[in-house]
Amino acid sequence: MLSEGSADYSEDDLRLARLLAEYRALGGADADLFAFARIVGRNTATLADATRSLIQRRLDADPAHPERALQYAREVRRFAEFQSRLLGRAVTTRLRQHLRQQIHAQAMPHHDPEARQVAVCFADLVGFTSLGEQLSPAELGELTDRLDVLTTDVVAPPVRFVKTVGDAVLLLSADPTALAAAVLALVASARQQGLPPLHAGIAWGTAVRSAGDWIGRPLNRASRIASVAGPGEVLVDDAAMRRLDGGAVAAEPAGTYALKGFGGEQELFRLRAVGAPTGESGLEPSS
Repeated sequence: MLSEGSADYSEDDLRLARLLAEYRALGGADADLFAFARIVGRNTATLADATRSLIQRRLDADPAHPERALQYAREVRRFAEFQSRLLGRAVTTRLRQHLRQQIHAQAMPHHDPEARQVAVCFADLVGFTSLGEQLSPAELGELTDRLDVLTTDVVAPPVRFVKTVGDAVLLLSADPTALAAAVLALVASARQQGLPPLHAGIAWGTAVRSAGDWIGRPLNRASRIASVAGPGEVLVDDAAMRRLDGGAVAAEPAGTYALKGFGGEQELFRLRAVGAPTGESGLEPSS
């Protein structure tokens, strides 16, 4: 029997405590577990914000009725229960897939599980800052949501959709050709969907996984390359260009550019789909 003031733990709490004890028995460090918890916490907060927005948009249709607050609370609880079941299955499935791939990769000789040679792409909406002066925050949010959904629909393995950063998306792959093809498809799809034009930069190099994210020189370089690309244009650096399969994606010289933080003029190349006329890369007309 519980005494007054004692903690009330559920069976789920006890099960979690047992799992934690097993993890420690395997030699797992608390610091690693806390790092994992921070990653989960950041993404859980994002999920909670999305849930609140989803429910509130519907209930705000008639804010004059105070019973809406009670209905809102009920909806949040009900949706949280639904999400926990849905996410439990989805996370378990995806974790198994990713861990299987990573274990296979680590079995290869001379493999560093954290540092990898990869192609990285930053793609963002052209003129988003100017749009901020013309559109409401809700309308800007809708644009970034549409880009997120579109990227999710277009991108498939071996290309990975890492994250959204404001009006930009970060993509990554060990296969530069697959990444280039996905980015060209994304730029074309954005145009077809009536989104503001995208421009993108791709760079090749060593990136490191850190606390669920990626860091390294190619990420910075890809971002700088995207900043000098024109509307609808996809530019790549020399290292990425040399690793492309010319039968799937074509590249043509785009000139040299000064990239902030990278010394000297950098030679870049413009991508186009194979079969598209030379010089036609999906560039949007200048305004």
